[in-house]
Amino acid sequence: MHEMFDRLVTLRVCDVMSHDPLTIDVASSMSEVSHLFLKQGLHSAPVVDPQGKCVGIITASDFVKRTELYAQYDDSSQQVVHDEDGMHLEPKSCEFVSDCMTSGIQSIDPDMPLIVAARVMVDAHLHVLPVIDQHRPVGILSNLDVVAALVNAFDEAKGSI
Repeated sequence: MHEMFDRLVTLRVCDVMSHDPLTIDVASSMSEVSHLFLKQGLHSAPVVDPQGKCVGIITASDFVKRTELYAQYDDSSQQVVHDEDGMHLEPKSCEFVSDCMTSGIQSIDPDMPLIVAARVMVDAHLHVLPVIDQHRPVGILSNLDVVAALVNAFDEAKGSI
């Protein structure tokens, strides 16, 4: 069993993450993303600005929140917006990724130990983490990736007994 623990301790995020993730442009419409998610079988994707810098993540949960927003409010509903000019009201919108994505996201480095990344996911109750290198998404780590690494380490250790 020491082999299993030794293997898990040596794994890095880059060893188990999904590489080269599909990214979503911040200006994309939610309709475009919906079609892309269905076509590609995705549940989440990093959102990037025109320079390719990761500015957020869009997930299936964001679509659920969007549906709930439209179910509760009509198009004339207002939201409070805080910006450099102060606070004012604007119509609520969830037509574009920038309106619905999660910004200020938790992300991880590809060379981070997998066990540390797993702890971040558990502590923050996250299903996915964008893997960022020099502000650019290079991968996605899902809770399934972490579970698969655990199962594979167990299988490897079992095979060496």
